[in-house]
Amino acid sequence: MVLVQEGYKEYIGADMDGRHSVGEAYCMGSALKGQEYAAAGAKGCLPPTESWIRDESGKVVGVDITRTDIRRPHVGLWAEVSEGEEFFELHERSGMMTGVSRVPGMNAMSVAHDKFASDYNLNMVETVASIPPAIVLTYAGLGAPTRTPRGQVWFSVISCPILFSMRRICLLCRHKRSRRRMLEATAL
Repeated sequence: MVLVQEGYKEYIGADMDGRHSVGEAYCMGSALKGQEYAAAGAKGCLPPTESWIRDESGKVVGVDITRTDIRRPHVGLWAEVSEGEEFFELHERSGMMTGVSRVPGMNAMSVAHDKFASDYNLNMVETVASIPPAIVLTYAGLGAPTRTPRGQVWFSVISCPILFSMRRICLLCRHKRSRRRMLEATAL
């Protein structure tokens, strides 16, 4: 438990907060689209400008989630201003995903998972596949029971192989993508 909490603190830069989310979700996707800045600013959902990651030309290419308010809802796909208005959408601003972020511990999981997905440049399949291990790690770090009713240690038996496999899959996928890009560049 302490090991996970310290790892979370080192990775995110803040203590693991098992409380539910408060407030309204950001329009993270809108930070990447200049035409929606005014609308997002008017709704108050634009992430703080100090969290924006810019390229050499000054264009916003990402958002550093650790520089946003981690108590605001972060569960779901990054939303633009116009997304998440329907209850059953999968964007952070939808009623369903905001509801999930209100479950104690889920927002802490999502903050770490979003940073992990961004740092490793995961595609959609890798991102979705890495959610269950992130949930297990987060709740183990928050002190959830790690033993089955028979006394078996389910956390070590289940999550460690999953996490090891996910890391290898992510690294292999990144290697294949970069190798493919290299081959495409040399074919020209």
